[in-house]
Amino acid sequence: MSRRFYELSPAERREQMVAEGRLTPEADELLAAPVGLDPHTASRLVENQVGQLHLPIGVVPGVLVNGRTYTVPLCTEEASVVAAAANGARIVRMAGGFTAVTPTRLMTGQVVVAEPRDPRLAERIGQCREELFAAAAQAHPSIIARGGGLRDLRVRDLPPADPAGGAAGTRGFVSVDLSVDVRDAMGANIIDTIGEAVAAVLRERFPDEEVLMAIISNYAVGSLVEVSCDLPAALLVPARAARGLEGEELAGLAERTARRIALASDLAQVDTTRAVTHNKGVMNGVHAAALAIGNDTRAVEAGCHAWAARDGRYRGLSQWSLTRPQGAAVLHGQMSVPLPLASVGGTIHALAQAEAALGLIGAEDAAEVARVVAAVGLAQNLAALRALVTDGIQKGHMSMHSRALAITVGARGEQIEQVAELLRSAERMNQDTARRLLAQVRAAAGEG
Repeated sequence: MSRRFYELSPAERREQMVAEGRLTPEADELLAAPVGLDPHTASRLVENQVGQLHLPIGVVPGVLVNGRTYTVPLCTEEASVVAAAANGARIVRMAGGFTAVTPTRLMTGQVVVAEPRDPRLAERIGQCREELFAAAAQAHPSIIARGGGLRDLRVRDLPPADPAGGAAGTRGFVSVDLSVDVRDAMGANIIDTIGEAVAAVLRERFPDEEVLMAIISNYAVGSLVEVSCDLPAALLVPARAARGLEGEELAGLAERTARRIALASDLAQVDTTRAVTHNKGVMNGVHAAALAIGNDTRAVEAGCHAWAARDGRYRGLSQWSLTRPQGAAVLHGQMSVPLPLASVGGTIHALAQAEAALGLIGAEDAAEVARVVAAVGLAQNLAALRALVTDGIQKGHMSMHSRALAITVGARGEQIEQVAELLRSAERMNQDTARRLLAQVRAAAGEG
């Protein structure tokens, strides 16, 4: 009987992915390497470098998006993140997979004028549109050659922080928002270069005005990903709960499970206390995937959380609803998130393992990477909600946590799984119990 993917050793998993063509032999060697960055690279990636932190990369196999199956790397310290994403992806795969679209992939830059003297400054800047586009094209001709560049420009009047005069300025701001096609890059350097060129024009045209800054915005609403799935409710019932149930009884349990997931989703739309944790579940998958492929996790997190509060109330990023398109209960999930993920540039090529992890996905461009990562975030969210409204989140979490607890108290090699197995059936799972069980395991092995 063949073993399931999670039952294989790390070497066997990589060997299988090489055989499937998902991993090159060179990438296999990189991901297998127990060493970190070479000292020369590490000392130049960050200021004041003193050491390195190592985190494992796990994979979620079988993520079905738009009819194509992906293997997605996740870099995280928490075992349950990978397990939950894989479980959610498995359920959605049985229902036909995710549908995901990226309507546009544009990044935003801002050139800001502080305390405008001219009350019609925004209007006058708008009249310089052609000149600003020309300056943008001249500033970065290489992105134009690759089919990118400035796509749109809008000018906004912004109020002062404190109209009563307690803040630094009392006349507010004017923001020139630049929408830029950065192709497959994250685009910070491209946008900052274009922004500085636009700022230079504004300083020349409006010498009495104070141009405060030119900078990328991580509120990447021009890089939204829309992902959805439809799940027959029967797929949501855990196998152990379905044993012995048939017909109406099983259908009833399935519909109750779908309804409870939808209710948990509704709660995240009306209660910030719940919404934050709901979105943390989504970001468990998104953040771990972004980190694995060498992308800017802070930018992704900031943009997604801002998007969750776009109407003035912080809400859940994903929404689940119970539908009956043909009489039978179906759980519909949908989510839109700004995901300005890159497939070239930045630290991706400086970090060999990140480049290997990106190659594992096998996406053709950055937009495809974003669609796959969004699907993983929704899969993660599904698994968390399903666990939360059925067995409870703690049961699965602590089962996965048992290995980390065994390592914490000093278990090594085969002892880790032995202690973890004993912990899963113990009355209490804590360090004292783990130490006692480790002592038993060592005594049984004659280690004293």
